[in-house]
Amino acid sequence: MQSITLVFDLDNVDPEDSEILEYLESNDLLPRNQFVDSYEDKDNCHVMEFGGCYMGRHLEAVAFIQRESVETELLTDFVVSHVDFEQYPISKNKLIESLISVLRSPESFVIKDNAELSVNLSEDDLSRGIDMVLS
Repeated sequence: MQSITLVFDLDNVDPEDSEILEYLESNDLLPRNQFVDSYEDKDNCHVMEFGGCYMGRHLEAVAFIQRESVETELLTDFVVSHVDFEQYPISKNKLIESLISVLRSPESFVIKDNAELSVNLSEDDLSRGIDMVLS
């Protein structure tokens, strides 16, 4: 038997939390147990426990939501650290959003030795992305 525990830090909400909660609700997935308490090193968490069989194929969807959120954060950090936004005739937020859309692909990421996901793009890739966005 497998148990699935989802933990949402109420003091430091992750970007994907609302999307995961919406997914659970829209698929009528109700936890067998839920509570607000401390969890590991966090003091104020909404903890939801599910049976593994009950979650079944939904685990892939939850993992996809989380992966997409991490990719967005990583791409945003990459873009912000490599682009001089003042030289482009588009707002910073719109340029970031457009570049994320253009640059996101499976090849844009690599898993390092420490099992950490990181951006696998060069400044040339970024320049080509900017050209695509502005054309």
